[in-house]
Amino acid sequence: MSESQRHSQVSLKIGLALLLLGIAVFLYYTDISVLVTEIKAFALNPQADPVWFILALCFLPLLGLPLSIFCIVAGAKFGVGWGLVIIGIAMMCQMVACYLAMHSFIKPSIIRWLDKKDRSVPDMGRSSQIKWAVGIVALPILPYMMKNLLLASGSLSLAYYLLINWSIQLLHAVPYVMFSGAMKDQNFTLVAVAVVLILALSGGAHYANKKRQ
Repeated sequence: MSESQRHSQVSLKIGLALLLLGIAVFLYYTDISVLVTEIKAFALNPQADPVWFILALCFLPLLGLPLSIFCIVAGAKFGVGWGLVIIGIAMMCQMVACYLAMHSFIKPSIIRWLDKKDRSVPDMGRSSQIKWAVGIVALPILPYMMKNLLLASGSLSLAYYLLINWSIQLLHAVPYVMFSGAMKDQNFTLVAVAVVLILALSGGAHYANKKRQ
């Protein structure tokens, strides 16, 4: 292993350790039932403090909570523009966290286990990796966090991983933020556009699922 690779692995492990420490501190000092109550209050009260919502948005999708819930609340509270900015930043942080976790701990552990079984991870070229990544992310049927981890398990660099994953998944988030933001502003033309986009995504997911079966 070269010196640069060692430094890269050390940086990944430090980043993952800091992330896990942040999650542990957050969960230690936070009662989940209180957090849910605060999010409900934030969604219903126009003057509510957004701090709890931002904290929940940063951490709870990492534990498997659907991101679409936060997209709807963000649009309703912040409007379409700022809602997308907040969701986009949160998604970027979560994707980097998944990449750090996969490359510093999960993937090396899997490779060591395969080595013991005299097996190896299939080697894919960059073009094949990119096509595979786009195909995975474009499928609405897969959960948000599963997509993040599946893409991170490949050999794409962090830059390519974010370029593909973040841009496509943010596009999937747009209709949910747009719908609630447009309802808030009573822009029913935009509401109709959002509904059409959501139905198109759902129809595409159903078609892809039937074709796969």
